[in-house]
Formats: sequence, C-alpha cells, structure tokens
Amino acid sequence: MSNRTITIKALLTESENKTFVKNITISGLSKSRYIRKAILGQKIKARLPEEYAEVQRLLANVSNNINQIAHITNATGNIHYAQIETLTRLVDKMYDHIMSLG
Repeated sequence: MSNRTITIKALLTESENKTFVKNITISGLSKSRYIRKAILGQKIKARLPEEYAEVQRLLANVSNNINQIAHITNATGNIHYAQIETLTRLVDKMYDHIMSLG
C-alpha cells in the first residue's frame, strides 16, 4: 500500500494548464509522478520516441551477447564463432534500424 495519502488541488490558468498538459505528454509521466519529480527537484526528461524502443531492445540483446561471450571465453579460453555471428547479425540489425530512423 502506498504511503502517499495527501491530495493536492491546484488552480491553474488556461495557459498554465496547456503548458502542464504539454509537459506531461512530452515526459510520458503521470500527473502525480510529474509533480513529485518537480517537487523533489529531479530532472524531468522527455520520453524517447517509440521508434527508439526497438533500438533499446537490440542494444540490450547485443550487451547480453557480449556478456555471454566474455563469460564463456573466460571460462573455457575459447571463442565460439557461432556466437560472434549472432552478435554481428544483431549489430547489423541495430545499425539498419537506426539508419531507418532518419
């Protein structure tokens, strides 16, 4: 259960509300989360466009593959060509996706 029990009500001008709604939309945060971050003086960043989600996923895959290769190489002293091929394909796919973003 959340320890957040206090509700805040604020009166805004039409202009302030437009700016507030615009900033919330850009950040991708809920109104509550946006206000809490602002109160705490935390940096509020713009949410990355949806197109970048695939880049993040591919980058995570590449990172995982590099870690697996390093782990196996450290344990056995050998590098498996199939893993390098998989990694190369992932990097190529990520590059192609990034280039398609324009």
